[in-house]
Amino acid sequence: MDENSKPRPQEYDRFVQAEIPNPNEDFKGHQLVLQHMIHDPYCTNKSPCWKDDRCSKRYPKHYSVHTRCGEDSYPVYRRRSPEMGGHHGHKEGRPRQNITNEWVVPHNLQLLKIFNCHLNVEICSSVHSIKYVIKYTMKGSDQLFFGVNREDEVAQYLTGRYIGPSEAVSTILGFPIHNREPAVIRLQVHLPEQQQVFYQENETIQHNNNMIKTTLTEFFDLCVRDPFAKTLYDVDIPRFYVWNDKRWQRRKAGMRVQLHLHIFEANDIGRVYTVSPNSDDLYYMRLLLHHVKGPVSCDKLKTVHGVILPSFKDACREKGLLHDDAHWQHTMVEAERTRFPRAMRDLFVLLLVNCEINNPIDLWERFKDSMSEDFHHLEQRTLYDHTLLINGKHYNQALSYLQEKLDTFGKNLQQFNLPAPQNLHVHHVVNNREFLFEQQYNTDEQREFVEEKEPLLNPKQRNVYEFICDCLNRDIGKLIFIDAPGGTGKNFHNNLILAKMRSSGDIALSVASSGIAARLMPGGRTAFKVQNSSYYQR
Repeated sequence: MDENSKPRPQEYDRFVQAEIPNPNEDFKGHQLVLQHMIHDPYCTNKSPCWKDDRCSKRYPKHYSVHTRCGEDSYPVYRRRSPEMGGHHGHKEGRPRQNITNEWVVPHNLQLLKIFNCHLNVEICSSVHSIKYVIKYTMKGSDQLFFGVNREDEVAQYLTGRYIGPSEAVSTILGFPIHNREPAVIRLQVHLPEQQQVFYQENETIQHNNNMIKTTLTEFFDLCVRDPFAKTLYDVDIPRFYVWNDKRWQRRKAGMRVQLHLHIFEANDIGRVYTVSPNSDDLYYMRLLLHHVKGPVSCDKLKTVHGVILPSFKDACREKGLLHDDAHWQHTMVEAERTRFPRAMRDLFVLLLVNCEINNPIDLWERFKDSMSEDFHHLEQRTLYDHTLLINGKHYNQALSYLQEKLDTFGKNLQQFNLPAPQNLHVHHVVNNREFLFEQQYNTDEQREFVEEKEPLLNPKQRNVYEFICDCLNRDIGKLIFIDAPGGTGKNFHNNLILAKMRSSGDIALSVASSGIAARLMPGGRTAFKVQNSSYYQR
């Protein structure tokens, strides 16, 4: 999207609202918002949104006088309190309670009036959000892998094909299933005489020269016979030429190019195949194709100041492309747009090990937010704290992941002047929701609970309680079995022991054999769930 066309935070309110309209100015909108766009203010542990003793949708929201762009690409919409001039109301058929803007689900008022139903609308305020939106909308429905003992591959495919609800509806109604605009033309890149060749069983290259033609070899040929092509980079060719019959041909329709009225231009996009930096000369050849206009051969790509250099890497160095880390930054920027944080970290390790990076710390500082984004997002979801900002803890987790990968190459972060992670085993738990959940207990609240409940212990309970606490303080491992009739305070006793440990900042796992028993303990879970946690397996 053009920069001037993108909505700014001050314009978000035109498209998305998160407030109850003034009933005197828009009575219909006021009623529709209260009817369809209010998150249940009575949500309890019986509500579908209730998880881990809180609302998983993070309601009620904080009040805000103005709409602003959040720190993690999610907008904070305007939600004025009654004292700030916001409006309130109540839902019919429910106990009378004033509902304020902190319970309003973001929506578009015009669409709400048209469809008269719950319709959540959000703003994607950053390009970083787009790759996640595409991932979840394009991944399809849940799928099941299974085996079919048939030798007929066609029948096996038809038997195993799975169509999701959205695709099924579109097919039944005759809607188009696929569309691509603009067209993306994939451009081949290969070293001289190393292109892939496909031929029939009784066919040879001598019989058909078209087999060895690629978009790259024909780009060189085009620059020989067409003066206009000599003014273009390889990626610009699809805008003015079409690939037809193994040959680049001028477009016959489109917009006329100024000063070249016989040339037509379209909005097609050229994309050169991705090449790993580990591919050495092929990587540098791709780099040159993005910086040299109109080469007529591979030798011309390697020619600098009239001298043909031995390798593409030497040509890049002579042209000044390797004097700094600009090309590595370009590589990371390209990955940042399309790759998820883990893939970016893997790429960064590959660059450190196989490429000559002059200043790795600068590259880390520039892209550390993108490489730590998944750790940050995971903690936000686990703690249900949307306001949590990315911080040194998440950077440390990313560094620990990098160190683990570098270990397989016999290297470490210090060799590249990068900071060492404070805790080298932290990668064992960064993806473990249980570990993060156990860290969120408020030690002051746990301590108050202990001080309040300890005096209520009877003598026998106190004997067991003090014995267990003594074992914990002396770090003595024991298997203790408590047997008592129902109603004698076993749960009270166990919950007090859990609070005692958590008040000191320690981790205490409350595990039961069934889900019903687990719900009687704070943070309780079943033994099966703990067993399948990668952290506790370690």
